[in-house]
Amino acid sequence: MALTEANHITSMGGDTMHVRFPVVSLSMFMVLVLFSLGTSAATISLVILDPSGEAADVSTVDVILHGEEFRETVSADMVFTDVPYGPHELRITRDDEVIHWRKLYIDRDEIKLTVQLAWEDLLKVFSWTEWESIPLENASFELPPVNGTPPGWRTGWHWPRGRTFAGRDYLSVSEEQAYAGRRSLKMDGTSARGIEKVTVVKPVPAVPGSLYTASARIYAKLAISPHPYMVISFWDEAGQRIHLRSVRSSGREGEWEDFSVTEIAPPGAAQVSVLLVGNTTYTGISYWDDIRLEVAHPVR
Repeated sequence: MALTEANHITSMGGDTMHVRFPVVSLSMFMVLVLFSLGTSAATISLVILDPSGEAADVSTVDVILHGEEFRETVSADMVFTDVPYGPHELRITRDDEVIHWRKLYIDRDEIKLTVQLAWEDLLKVFSWTEWESIPLENASFELPPVNGTPPGWRTGWHWPRGRTFAGRDYLSVSEEQAYAGRRSLKMDGTSARGIEKVTVVKPVPAVPGSLYTASARIYAKLAISPHPYMVISFWDEAGQRIHLRSVRSSGREGEWEDFSVTEIAPPGAAQVSVLLVGNTTYTGISYWDDIRLEVAHPVR
């Protein structure tokens, strides 16, 4: 290793003392740093979680760190060893489709890394069975109402605590519009400002990890924003709601719109249901019909 020498002169009691010592040049210092980064290696502990914080089933994906050398099929948690210090890319892929990607800079011997996938990412992790239809009670509101309430439906966000439609003129079974059959559910917000207009269908059993799609037809007679929306909701064994996802209708006036929302049942899900909702500020008129629920299961 080439060194340079420097003279340091110090005055001590009137005498002059010459001190000679080696100095590493700047270029040599850079070489030493690069050499250190190239030879130091780290251990990377990687945990992959779903959005609820539970370990995700990712047995079908590949995790790539530091190129192909570290590629392997993984479980929810894994360990990479001998990862060189410096910049890296972490990629989680399935059939060459990137599910998650991030840049990393490794600068210490041990790193614990957590990747929390979104529900949309988990849709790409598995192959799924064909969609199966799940019967919902009175899904097209054709059964005659009982004291104004359609069988299989209640007002509010929670089925066991739901109430009848009595005294709630903003929700009613109507023959004014229908997509299938003779009747539909009318949601009238013209005189219900400040009131949340919500109805829920009787829940059905759910399987955690399975994929559910709720669909509905809606006809806007008086399209006023914010437009009504649909919710797919999951409850645990104790009847507590643990997860939901919603989608808002477009508000196309004078025609039937078919729209849907898809979600994976989270861990602990025991029941699933569909809710039809108008905000407290919704003052339009709409009709709901042909409510559907489908399920697909992951192929392990």
